[in-house]
Amino acid sequence: MRVADTATAIQNTAIQPPQVAILSPADGGVSGAGTVVLRVHVNAGTQFIKSVRILVNGQVVGGDELRDASGSKSITSSSAGLRLATNESQLEFRVPISLQPGENRIEALAGNGYSEGRALARVTYTGTVSTKPNVYILAVGVSAYDDSSIPSLKYSSRDAQGVVNAFKAQEGRRYGRVNALSLAKESPLAPTAENIRDSLSFLEGGGGRVKRPYRAFYLRPRGERRAGAVLFPAARRGVSG
Repeated sequence: MRVADTATAIQNTAIQPPQVAILSPADGGVSGAGTVVLRVHVNAGTQFIKSVRILVNGQVVGGDELRDASGSKSITSSSAGLRLATNESQLEFRVPISLQPGENRIEALAGNGYSEGRALARVTYTGTVSTKPNVYILAVGVSAYDDSSIPSLKYSSRDAQGVVNAFKAQEGRRYGRVNALSLAKESPLAPTAENIRDSLSFLEGGGGRVKRPYRAFYLRPRGERRAGAVLFPAARRGVSG
């Protein structure tokens, strides 16, 4: 190890992880409702908060499940948790969390780029399982390409949101909860190849909590105006670039 590397390693060990506190719900609590409001406070000291993740029973909560997070104007949801658009050393936020029957281990984790702090709250849900299936949607609308030889698509972002809205209209009716993650021009996450690959994990278990691991893409080829959509099994190797 070089001297510079040794100095960096010693410096990093002196950086403390963010202090994370779950203000509610209380650890050991009992709920008769299928949703609780998670309230978290993070203090990173002299460092900035680089990442915030929520886990329920060991699975990452992401995408549309975090759409109602509030407390700071700079936070947005992603497939892996919450993102901060500005540098902040302290953060307090609220987010509704769906519970499964029985004991639920809710963990809040925050990192500063060097280490990660966490807090745990265990909540027992006394309700029953819904018979309606939950739906997880990854909607991607690519309106423009880096390659100028490929014509821009005027309505791709609107079409992607239209798919989400159509399923959302059936939430609580045909489906239980409809969870969506949108990658489009107007979305917090741009529809780049890297973001699309990273977001596929949202479908690989539906944010980690879909019991039936079946996935499919519904694709309308570029320029196809008629009913030319193609349904095919999801394959990670099919996304490149």
